[in-house]
Amino acid sequence: MLTDNQRKKIKPISVFLFLILCQSLVFPQVSDVQKTLRIKLWAPMDENPGAEISSSDTSYGTSIRSLKKTAPFLLTGMIYGWKFEYTPSDKTRNVAEYFSLEPVAEISENDPNITFTDSAFLESRVYCWLEYSRTNEMMIYRQRWNSIKYPRVSGFGESGKIDSVEAIKEAITEAAKNAIRSYAQTLTKNKPKEVSGTILLKDFDPNIKIIKGNFTAYLDFFLYVDKIIQYSQY
Repeated sequence: MLTDNQRKKIKPISVFLFLILCQSLVFPQVSDVQKTLRIKLWAPMDENPGAEISSSDTSYGTSIRSLKKTAPFLLTGMIYGWKFEYTPSDKTRNVAEYFSLEPVAEISENDPNITFTDSAFLESRVYCWLEYSRTNEMMIYRQRWNSIKYPRVSGFGESGKIDSVEAIKEAITEAAKNAIRSYAQTLTKNKPKEVSGTILLKDFDPNIKIIKGNFTAYLDFFLYVDKIIQYSQY
C-alpha cells in the first residue's frame, strides 16, 4: 500500500500525463504509417486480360508501364477526388446521357513521392505495393471528407477495353457514374437535367478484378453534390 508521501509524489506526475493525453487527443500526431498510403496493385502480363500466359513470358516492361500509369489516376481519386458533371439520358426530351470526371488536383506519374516495392509475378500478373507519402495538407483534406455530412455511395463499373490502363480508368469512371446516378434518384422525384459535384474514392484498397475477360470495379465513394438543375428551371 502507498504511503501519503508516495501518493503526493505520484499525483503531479499523473496530472502531467493526463494533460499530455488530452493534448494528444485535441492535436493528434500523424504517424508515418498514417501519412504513407500503401496500396496493392497488379497488372496483367498481357494486354488481353483473358489470354493464357505462361510463366516464361518476359513482358514485364508493359506491365510495369501500366502500373506507373494507373497509380497516379488511383492516387488522384483517393487524395483529391474528381469533379463531375452528369446528365441523365431522357428519351422523351431526346437527351443523351453525359458524364465527365476531372481531377480536383492531379498527381503526376513523375511525382517523387510515388514508390513501387515488393514486385512479384503470379498467375500471369505482376503484383506490387504502391507507396505514397502524403503531405499534412493532403491529410487534412481527407479528414474533411470523413465528416458525416458527406454521404457514402457505391457503384459498379466494367470495361471490355484491351489496354489495361484505359480499361481500369473506364471501369472506375463507370462505377462513379452509377454511384452518382443511384444517389441522384433519391434526391429528386423527377429526373434532373444535370447533377454536378465532387466524388472521392473512399477505400485505399480498390476492388478491381477481371471477370470473364473484362475489367470490373466495385467501389465506395464519398460524394458531395454541388448543384442539381431541374428541367422546370428553364
